[in-house]
Amino acid sequence: MERTNENIVSSFFFYMWNGWGTKEECRQVFGYLCDHFWDKWCEFYREYRGGAAEMFYAGLSDDNRRKLVDRACAVYNGNSLATPVPSPELMAKISSHLHNLTQIDQHNELSLIFMDEQKRHEIDMQPWIDEWHACECDFAVWYAKLPAEMQTRAIEYYRNLLKF
Repeated sequence: MERTNENIVSSFFFYMWNGWGTKEECRQVFGYLCDHFWDKWCEFYREYRGGAAEMFYAGLSDDNRRKLVDRACAVYNGNSLATPVPSPELMAKISSHLHNLTQIDQHNELSLIFMDEQKRHEIDMQPWIDEWHACECDFAVWYAKLPAEMQTRAIEYYRNLLKF
């Protein structure tokens, strides 16, 4: 399905209705700031119930709105799931694995996932490595920003590597 304005809005609302609602999902979007945003979400939900998504969105900065919408579009394509969402257990295992590596080993491993594409000059990993640092080395946040085909590739790599 094409990413039109209507599709993006639909993706956001279907995500907020069906995909949002757990602290782990909040962590996928906001990383180490999860507790702060989860508390905000819970306050809005207690007060507004059906309108909580709109109020939560309105209370976010532009950068945090973008993170939430990016995640919504990664998970939903209109009213359908875009790609299978990895389990919180797998995401935690990947994060733990990466945090046990040195910074250079993290870079090498994340680049290794897309080695074939890099050899064919189909992808430049440097912007994604830079994004890794912008996300403060939080795999869930970094993963949420990847295009769907890169998400699929990364999860397949870690399922095989970690025997999950």
